[in-house]
Amino acid sequence: MERFIKDIIEKEGALNETDQELFHTNCAENLFRSANAKYDLKVTEEFIQAIIPFGAGMQTQNTCGALLGSLAALGMIYGEPKPTLNKKMKAAVTKYVERFEEIFHSMKCSEVKPAFMDEAGSCTPVKIRAGQLLDEIVANFDEIYEEYLRKEAEEAAAAQEQEGQA
Repeated sequence: MERFIKDIIEKEGALNETDQELFHTNCAENLFRSANAKYDLKVTEEFIQAIIPFGAGMQTQNTCGALLGSLAALGMIYGEPKPTLNKKMKAAVTKYVERFEEIFHSMKCSEVKPAFMDEAGSCTPVKIRAGQLLDEIVANFDEIYEEYLRKEAEEAAAAQEQEGQA
C-alpha cells in the first residue's frame, strides 16, 4: 500500500500549485484509491467520488478519513452480496478499528492529524501507517477471522448459559 499511497502523493506534488489543489486526494480517497490499485477492486471513478466526502474527518475533523477510506476498502474486499451475515467483513473491520485506535490513540481527525502529521502539516504519515495496517489485516485475515468466529461462539455460549440460568 505504501508505494501506491506515495505514488498518488508524488503525482500531486509534481503539479503546479493551482493543479495541486484541483487534483488533491484527501486521506479517505487516497487510501481507497491505493487499495483499489493494489487489490484490483475494479472500483469505478464514480464510486470513488462517493468516498471523497469522508476526507478531513467527513469534512468536519470528526472520524479520520484514512480510517473511513480503509473501511470502505475492507467492505469491497470482504463484503458479500445479500443474503449474508457479512461475518468476514465484520471481522476485518472490527480488527482494523481496534488496531487503528491502538496505533493512533483516537479515531478523530482532529486528534490524529496534529499528533501524527509531518513537519509540512501533511497527513502522509497517517496515510502510510493506515495503509500498512490495511495490508496487515489482509495478510493476516485467516487468523483474524478464526479469532472473530471463536469470540462469537464464546459470546453465544455465555448468552445461552445466562439464559439457562434465568
